[in-house]
Amino acid sequence: MSHIKNLQNFDKVIAVCTGLGGNYNPGQQNLSVQELTTLLNNANAAYDSMKEVRSDYKHATNHREVMFEGIDKLAGRVLSELKSSNVLEQTVADAREMTRKLAGRKASRDPVSTELPAATETSKKRRAKGLDYASMADNFGILVMTVSEQPNYHPNMEDLKVQALQKKLEELQVANANVSTARAQLMNAKWSLNNMLYTNPGSVYDTMKGVKLQMKAIFGFSSEPRQAVTKFQISKPKAL
Repeated sequence: MSHIKNLQNFDKVIAVCTGLGGNYNPGQQNLSVQELTTLLNNANAAYDSMKEVRSDYKHATNHREVMFEGIDKLAGRVLSELKSSNVLEQTVADAREMTRKLAGRKASRDPVSTELPAATETSKKRRAKGLDYASMADNFGILVMTVSEQPNYHPNMEDLKVQALQKKLEELQVANANVSTARAQLMNAKWSLNNMLYTNPGSVYDTMKGVKLQMKAIFGFSSEPRQAVTKFQISKPKAL
């Protein structure tokens, strides 16, 4: 059962309690209609906050995906420019290694292709080879450092110039940092919501059980009020 369904069921139980008026008068203050309503409002606020943070996380990951799109093709072009710049073969080999890693290919004597795979193929290849975004940014950084140290590297294309490559590297690093921050915020929001709904003393889950026990104590096992709240359940997720 989803969080929102659990919240809806808790709201329905509160409605039953409210409808009973003064007949529902529990001894425990935390089970009063006023306190139940406050708990529901706080839980709804925590749920809304989690949804907002989750949206921010998705935005950050989507933006990062755009920033990294075509990075293997750019690296291939950098390598081609470097190879034409009269540099040591060892330097070319170092750059080729980083380009190969960015493309997700195993070591090979074959020349590095500069063809851009389809977006879906690139995504699948990245997952298959374990090329996480942090590693990609690191490998691209090594490539940028390699060409920046070569006095003969003087491309005419603006996006291949060292300054442009360094700016691109900064964008990749910022994108990774933003995702890390958004992920941490999402984890905290989920943790807070789970505590309020299921795990903390006085959680919605525990409070719901308390209300049902009060209905049984006040009105009896077979009473309509007790039967009315029994049909509403809050399911605690197996993994919290």
